[in-house]
Amino acid sequence: MNKTDVTLTDVLTDNAIELLKGYDWRGNVREIINIVEYIRYLYEGKPLSIDELPDYLIQSGSSIKEIMLDKPTFLILKWISEYHGIGRKRLSQLCKTDDLNLGEGKIRKLLEQLKEDGLITIGEEARGCVITEQGSRV
Repeated sequence: MNKTDVTLTDVLTDNAIELLKGYDWRGNVREIINIVEYIRYLYEGKPLSIDELPDYLIQSGSSIKEIMLDKPTFLILKWISEYHGIGRKRLSQLCKTDDLNLGEGKIRKLLEQLKEDGLITIGEEARGCVITEQGSRV
C-alpha cells in the first residue's frame, strides 16, 4: 500500500470496516497498530472481507499474541502455507529475496514459537514445516 490515494474503502469491505468500528479495543494502541500491519500485508489491491480478518475480531477469548504476528513471522507463516513441507534453508532463501535479514538460527526460533502457538508442525529430519488448521486462520 504505497499509494497515497488509497482510501479505507479500497482496503476493506463495508462489513469489515463496521466490524473494526464495533470491536472492543481492549488492548492498547499496539493492538490497533498490529491490525493495521496485518491488513497492510494482506492487501493486494482489492478490499479485504471479514473472512480475511483474524478470528479474534469476531470471536471473544482469543489473545492477540496467538493471532497477531510481526512482519517476519507473518511472512514465514505465509510461506509455510504456500509451500507445504518447506524447510529452514528454503525459508532463508525466501527471506533474502524479500530483503529480510533472517538467518537460519533466527528462523529456527521463529518456527519454534509458531509451533508452540499451534500454528505449524515441524517435521522430523528433512520433512519441513506444515501449517496447522489454526495457523491457516491467522
